[in-house]
Amino acid sequence: MNDIYSNYFCQKFYKLLEFNDKIQFLHRVILLDNNFQLKNSISFIGNDKIGTHAFQHIICSLCTKEEKDILISYIEDSFDYLVSDKLGVHVLEKLIICFDEEILKSLYNNILKNFLKLANDPNTLCLVFIFI
Repeated sequence: MNDIYSNYFCQKFYKLLEFNDKIQFLHRVILLDNNFQLKNSISFIGNDKIGTHAFQHIICSLCTKEEKDILISYIEDSFDYLVSDKLGVHVLEKLIICFDEEILKSLYNNILKNFLKLANDPNTLCLVFIFI
């Protein structure tokens, strides 16, 4: 998803998948790093200049609660990494805009736990504004 050309493929490909294939796609893309090693790669994709756009596009394409729950469960582990970079913050903003409040409870809890830190950082202040 961080490649200048294949990120477009990933965006279009995801939309064409059946439900079970979408679930597999989410698990595999999120869990594999650039060297195909197992790890949570959300921060790797979300903090990348190209990957962040593909990731945000896929976030907008998520339709079911199960898809969204999978993504949120991985986001919880990557929250600190995503807020450390302005590109990652855009991913979090997209989640807040596209997902229902019920699904975002854990994200909101992370924002509350880090409220002062986020409010005093020019890159993450926007999360606080969206949250309020």
